[in-house]
Amino acid sequence: MSFHTGRYPTFLDSFGAYKRHAFLSEILQAEGYSTHFIGKWHMGYEVYNLPSARGFDTRCLILTVNTGS
Repeated sequence: MSFHTGRYPTFLDSFGAYKRHAFLSEILQAEGYSTHFIGKWHMGYEVYNLPSARGFDTRCLILTVNTGS
């Protein structure tokens, strides 16, 4: 989260911070850069938290789900 927002973790609450703080990818995309995400996504699975909503043009990711088993 710190890399994406540029803020120290102590200044961010858990999942509520995602809606309030711009991600680096969103800022770069607004400036005309092409942005891509490769890896695991642990930022939440709500529509507003998915990579496509957070400024990534393309993505190759693994969505993990904790089944509790």
